[in-house]
Amino acid sequence: MSLRDCQAWKDAGLPLSTTSNEACKLFDATLTQYVKWTNDKSLGGIEGCLSKLKAADPTFAMGHAIANGLVLIGTGSSVKLDKDLDLAVKTMVEVSQSQTLTPREQLHVSAVETFAKGNFSKAADLWEQILLDHPTDMLALRFSHDAYFYLGYQEQMRDSVARVYPFWTRDTPLSSYVKGIYSFGLMETNLYDQAQKLAKEVSGPFSSCPKALQTCRGTPVFPHGVDKTVKAEDQEQEPETAGDMLPNPCCRCQANTEALALAIEPTDAWSVHTVAHVHEMRAEVKDGLEFMQHTEGHWK
Repeated sequence: MSLRDCQAWKDAGLPLSTTSNEACKLFDATLTQYVKWTNDKSLGGIEGCLSKLKAADPTFAMGHAIANGLVLIGTGSSVKLDKDLDLAVKTMVEVSQSQTLTPREQLHVSAVETFAKGNFSKAADLWEQILLDHPTDMLALRFSHDAYFYLGYQEQMRDSVARVYPFWTRDTPLSSYVKGIYSFGLMETNLYDQAQKLAKEVSGPFSSCPKALQTCRGTPVFPHGVDKTVKAEDQEQEPETAGDMLPNPCCRCQANTEALALAIEPTDAWSVHTVAHVHEMRAEVKDGLEFMQHTEGHWK
């Protein structure tokens, strides 16, 4: 696995405020395991990576943000009940205030702090603000997705991914997992055909066109409190109305080949989860059991 160092994150348009290449790589390792829903023993697992990440650069604000965010997103604890977590969140804020961070990093810290205070909706809005300028920020995408899930905001969970989907090209790290995350939102809003198609047989893989969003029709409605302008390649595009929305990937600059999400990433938990739910909701018991048995080796 090739993990991104300081320069690689900068080249991706997601610079991290640390001079430690080790910290950047450990941040990537932690993020990757979170997206894949796995503890990779070869990397030391999520807890192992977070421990080494803190040691590599104790003042790395995004290291604090992802560490605290993962604990909070797990909803197994809270700052009111866990003094250590409360201190960790306060330390994160102090660390962020002691240095000059990028606006994106500042928003990440604010979002995690807001989530810690129990305001999930506001935290999601802050992560959405990040995605307006940085649509390939996977941490913002996943944290907002989980926040919407806990809030029961199925449409926002779907649309948050739909807005950034065209920006995820084949060569973007973790891009294949965006398909599964998007498919889960489609399934949660009862768009079973589109969800299953994206999870299993996705017509038109990720666009390689840098102006993909400009040729994409049906941009969903933005959540309350978020500026409705998405920026890409120095261009600005106003979203259309909800009535124009098309739930499946719809960029005209798609490649002509077809991609199989689970063939690309057999361990993609979101795609497996989506297909399993579709079979369940349609009472396709036999097909569902066969699917789960067939894929068991990848998720058990």
